[in-house]
Amino acid sequence: MKQIGIIGAGTMGSGIAQKIAMEGLPVTIIDINEKALEKGRKLMDDIFKESLGRRLMKPGQIEEIRQTITFSTDLKTLAHADFVIEAVFENREVKNGIFNKLEDILAKEAVIATNTSSFQVN
Repeated sequence: MKQIGIIGAGTMGSGIAQKIAMEGLPVTIIDINEKALEKGRKLMDDIFKESLGRRLMKPGQIEEIRQTITFSTDLKTLAHADFVIEAVFENREVKNGIFNKLEDILAKEAVIATNTSSFQVN
């Protein structure tokens, strides 16, 4: 995979993106505005700080990981993504709206997944 997208920079989305980046894969996090993206950055920074404190990671590793993470408010940034995970709050209309927009943006071969816990996916 060359590009992975995560839609939603909240607790779940930022955690998923961080894990993907830790595996060495480039990831783009999309959210509605800069304030939401900043919240996601802070969530990741808190986990990185904890990892440093527990000596699970070194500062150089964290910088390498950070370089693989991109933040954006524009869904079109994902135009070349191979795999996209939707991780927004549990609102069917919002989720459906995102999927409808992604169908017009992504290549036919791209995989779209959801991180929903409330809705049946079919």
